[in-house]
Amino acid sequence: MTKKTDQYLREALEALVRFAGLPAVERALADLRSDDRGPRRTKTESSRKRSPRKGPQIPKVVNDLRASEPEKFEVLEPFFLAVAQRAVLSNLDDIRRFAEALGSKQLQGSTRRQLVSRLATALAETDASRLPELLDRARSLSAEDSAAGFSILTDRLLDTHED
Repeated sequence: MTKKTDQYLREALEALVRFAGLPAVERALADLRSDDRGPRRTKTESSRKRSPRKGPQIPKVVNDLRASEPEKFEVLEPFFLAVAQRAVLSNLDDIRRFAEALGSKQLQGSTRRQLVSRLATALAETDASRLPELLDRARSLSAEDSAAGFSILTDRLLDTHED
């Protein structure tokens, strides 16, 4: 306990003793000690507990392919694990450009999770024989964008030093 918490607790107990008397406070404390339900959680304490993440998540539509179309699942699972780790299609623009390259209509969504889910649905509906080629295109698209980004950055840095 911190000094501030200890001080606050001491003042609260003193106020309880003044109000209800020492015997009543001792009985209440004894009741709390004998309560076998354990410590009570406040709403904020229980809301802080979240289920732990088990690493990168793949979209449900891809996971559903595990039983129905295992060959598609075998190709899509590593791809979406890489997407979840942002090794491939690291930003929203990459995801949208890749979807356009697939020939699917403009993906709608404001969050990465929405776009990845919709991309997964589009890829799950794609013929399994086309998937390796398409996923290679996504990997190369991300690599090209990274190289272009570094090129722009170095150009700007060199321009500022030349002045």
